[in-house]
Amino acid sequence: MKLNRAFVTALILCALMSPAVRAGQPQGGGLLARANAAFNQRQEPDKINQAIDLYRRAHQADPTSLQANSQLVRALFWLGDNCGDEKKAKSLFLEAEAAANALVKLHPQHVAGWFLRGACRVLLFSLDHSFSLLDQGKMDLQKALSMDEKFEGGGAHRVLGRLYFRLPWLLGGDNAKAVQHLKKALAMGPKTYNNHLFLAEVLLAQGKKREAEGLLKTLLTARSAPGLEPDLSQLKRRAANLLKSLEQNQNRG
Repeated sequence: MKLNRAFVTALILCALMSPAVRAGQPQGGGLLARANAAFNQRQEPDKINQAIDLYRRAHQADPTSLQANSQLVRALFWLGDNCGDEKKAKSLFLEAEAAANALVKLHPQHVAGWFLRGACRVLLFSLDHSFSLLDQGKMDLQKALSMDEKFEGGGAHRVLGRLYFRLPWLLGGDNAKAVQHLKKALAMGPKTYNNHLFLAEVLLAQGKKREAEGLLKTLLTARSAPGLEPDLSQLKRRAANLLKSLEQNQNRG
């Protein structure tokens, strides 16, 4: 089955807003400090692999560590989306799900595990279309919403909104629900700029070009938090391409 890159990216980008990584601060001891520093340079192949190795070692050193587990999930997400190999990507995503599952078991009172496991399961559904994973992922994300809907800049709303937009109608796709969730995500995370992009894409599908254009232009002028420059650059490229397509369509009309 062909890897659905747009669908997968939607989930991965939403998982990269960890305060430790965003600030690039050496929290949680030596291994985590080195892992976070390597992850902040994740565009370099040796650095992302080094980060994952260090997060694994930090997790092995302290299996109960919330930060080591959650950061391992994020790093596995990122590499899986950027490795260009579907088989390797699925292996990385399965490892991410296992780490997120451990988070839920060890820290059931913390929203991070529920959010990350839900994102993992919906992501894996996009690869093999297992409907049980889709249902489990939705339940995890609803649990995350009930615990802290503002977590990760409206992260669970963002994933659910993207899911409703990407799913076919027969499988529960619903642009109206997508807009509801993504508008909530945007309100909770105005500087989590994939909220702008994902909402703009749904609005374009609904024919609401002016509102979408405003969101895309806001994204193009956004400034990145430290450590997230590569991800914001990717979002800006996608926004610029959408605006270019809009302009071309208007000229033809």
